[in-house]
Amino acid sequence: MGDYFPGHISIGGAVPRKLVGKLCKEIAESGASLDYSDGGFEPENADELLEAAKTSGTLDLMNDQARYGQFEELEAFLVKHQIAFDRHSDAKYEFDAERVVFRPGMKEPKIQPATNDDEVLVRADDVMEVVKGMESDFSVRGLGAAVSKLKELCGDDIPALEPLSIA
Repeated sequence: MGDYFPGHISIGGAVPRKLVGKLCKEIAESGASLDYSDGGFEPENADELLEAAKTSGTLDLMNDQARYGQFEELEAFLVKHQIAFDRHSDAKYEFDAERVVFRPGMKEPKIQPATNDDEVLVRADDVMEVVKGMESDFSVRGLGAAVSKLKELCGDDIPALEPLSIA
């Protein structure tokens, strides 16, 4: 069964034209809408996808009753076909809010703890691991490694989501 709570997904970057029909079908089946108060969004073609992305540049879809705040089948489709997305799920009950980011070339999405306002959280244990590494290696190389690890923890190693386009 599962718990249902708000989820928001933004799709961007290049979508191969040959996948537009399948993407439209996945979106329609996801139950997502263009606004939390709207009914489901059921696009049928590239023009409708691009029109929906006109305001922000990305295709922003929401569902206030998404299973665990996720779009499981849609996300799996996007990963399989290397289409970029960002997803945020609110916290509810024992489930923490999370931010999920995927870009072409990644093997799997990066999942990060977040606030309900979609601010990435970094766990103190992870930061302390970096601090301990810095304490043991004050060299330029050690500092560079620490900075890289902190950027990775914060998600700064992933490029911003590009505007949606049909290639």
